[in-house]
Amino acid sequence: MNDSDVSKQIQQMVRFIRQEAEEKANEISVSAEEEFNIEKLQLVEAEKRKIRQEYERKEKQVEVRKKIEYSMQLNASRLKVLQAQDDLVNSMREAAAKELLLVSKDSKAYAKLLKDLIVQSLLRLKEPSVLLRCREADRGLVESVLEEAKNEYAEKAKVHTPNVTVDTHTYLPPAPSHQDVHGRYCSGGVVLASQDGKIVCENTLDARLDVVFRQKLPEIRKRLFGKPASPSLSPPSRQGNPIAFASFTCSFSICIKLELHDYNVLLRLKLGVNRYGPVASGVGSQGGSSTSTSAGNAPAAEKTAFDIKLEKFDAAAKIKIIKEVRTFTDLGLKEAKDLVEKAPVVLKKGVTKEEANPILEKLKELGATVVLE
Repeated sequence: MNDSDVSKQIQQMVRFIRQEAEEKANEISVSAEEEFNIEKLQLVEAEKRKIRQEYERKEKQVEVRKKIEYSMQLNASRLKVLQAQDDLVNSMREAAAKELLLVSKDSKAYAKLLKDLIVQSLLRLKEPSVLLRCREADRGLVESVLEEAKNEYAEKAKVHTPNVTVDTHTYLPPAPSHQDVHGRYCSGGVVLASQDGKIVCENTLDARLDVVFRQKLPEIRKRLFGKPASPSLSPPSRQGNPIAFASFTCSFSICIKLELHDYNVLLRLKLGVNRYGPVASGVGSQGGSSTSTSAGNAPAAEKTAFDIKLEKFDAAAKIKIIKEVRTFTDLGLKEAKDLVEKAPVVLKKGVTKEEANPILEKLKELGATVVLE
């Protein structure tokens, strides 16, 4: 072997070693870049999870604040309604009390009323000796009808005429005046008591108004405000009972905005619909045998969800394929590597055709054989 042959062999060995070194360097570079990308993706995913968690936490806080604010506004509106109703009822009572002051203006009618009040009080007490109190302005009228009232009581109770003493030292409060509007007053009537003061029958016009007002308060509220605005979730039929249907619709018209929102949610839940229309799973679920028969003649529904399946791949492009698989899945490096090595295998399920086409093209460019199932 001469020197030229030796030189050629040496140069060939050098080229071979250089080629091996370059391939090894390329492999190390690709591996380092892959590890860098993997580490970077892991850091990005970790930060994304933190951001999502923080967003969900803040979103929950906002929802809680909204619910609290809604509840406070709802309670405030209800309190305003109740306060307005109480003010209206109280104003009616005050108007009735003012009307009572006019009763004593007609002396003849008021005298008859005083006599009846005395008789009624005596029947309630059934005492042989009683003490009578009245307003100082009514003393003359009371004394004028007292004998007639005693005789009427004795006739009705079938007892002896009682001894009734008019209290001339203590009188009932006078009628209200413009100077003392908020002081104690009495619109008229009498108060009878036993001589020892243990039994008292207050038969004044103000006391009778209080009794009547308490008894009639539910009826007054019903006439003024009707039933509470809480419409049923099942509205009456328009054809079956038009009056009930009109009442149902009118009850919604007096609801506040927040209550209408509540009824809207409750109606959708009861009827099984979402905010965009009926629930898909509930449509046509009661078809029975006739439905299945007609479905056999109907054309098959077009498929909208597909699976991306990896049949095989070029071993030289394995790393690039693994990287590409990680871009459209949530897998880590090890999971993606194990998945690719299991080929043939389904890489992703339930994707639309529009989503799957770019993935298929990219994988085919890298040397993978993929199909859409």
